[in-house]
Amino acid sequence: MVTQLQSPDKSKLIYPAHNGAPMSDNTEQFRLIVWIKENLELLFANDPNVFVAGDLLWYPVAGNNKLSQAPNVMVVFGRPKGDRGSYQQWNSIDCGDKLRRGLNRQKRCWNKNDRDRKL
Repeated sequence: MVTQLQSPDKSKLIYPAHNGAPMSDNTEQFRLIVWIKENLELLFANDPNVFVAGDLLWYPVAGNNKLSQAPNVMVVFGRPKGDRGSYQQWNSIDCGDKLRRGLNRQKRCWNKNDRDRKL
């Protein structure tokens, strides 16, 4: 006798709001991340369809809560401002390419010598 396994109900899948990883490695790096995020908030304050977040888990694929990334700062054009526990891309139509372009840029580590260099 063959038994067919039922696939898990994706509507009951939990997408955690935290991955346990630290947002920064030191106080100076944290200060810079917050400074960049807050200045982006100010820059886009008058546009209701620009979402800015810091250290927010991004889930690009519905039904896969293992595939995620938490950029230090992210800006998503075409999405309304507001609080979110995580950014679930399938709930945001046509925003994936814009978000991925921002995440795929070369990662940089800040150290004391980078402080005076333009970002």
